[in-house]
Amino acid sequence: MSKKEKKLPKYNIMTLGNTAVGKTSFIIRYTENSFSDTYLTTLGIDYKTKIITLENNKSYSINFFDTAGQEKYKSLAVNTIKKAHGVILMYDVTDKKSFEAISTWMKNAIDIKGKDFPVMLVGNKIDLVDRREVSTEEGENTASQYGIQFFEISNKFGTNVEEACSGLINLVVEKNSNEKDGKSKGSAIKINKKNNKNKEKKDCNC
Repeated sequence: MSKKEKKLPKYNIMTLGNTAVGKTSFIIRYTENSFSDTYLTTLGIDYKTKIITLENNKSYSINFFDTAGQEKYKSLAVNTIKKAHGVILMYDVTDKKSFEAISTWMKNAIDIKGKDFPVMLVGNKIDLVDRREVSTEEGENTASQYGIQFFEISNKFGTNVEEACSGLINLVVEKNSNEKDGKSKGSAIKINKKNNKNKEKKDCNC
């Protein structure tokens, strides 16, 4: 990392969700623009960094933390949430149980960070149309219930991955900028009602 990059404002984005919903492939798709059908199940915590430039022409260093979905790593996830500036709650649209678990992941985030915190709900694997178990409407209703943005994505084809990440990063930067200026006006969480279409080896449709 260059000296210039070291001086950039840094923000931490954390992904939360059950095992195999596609958290690892989501981060790799956004940071490296690549995808593989075979990934290693995350054990503990991993992260990748990407330097981005927003519409305000300012650059930022964003750390994306990839968390294990297994219960035994919950304490590690909790510690990472404490340092996070924003959270992506991810479920697999072909796995109803992963969607039902969102309420627990959301509670964990709220218990630690409070409600005045940038969060985004993301439904992955929309390319697996014939295997869908969670409708778009269910995702929208859950996002509306929490007052957060919602995107459906495909890591495999990159559908809406850039848009989802950019949306949350903008919220994070806006919230933290307002707080530094002493102009925080309440929740940085916004509703998006539009339908925006290391490790143990395993095969997955991530």
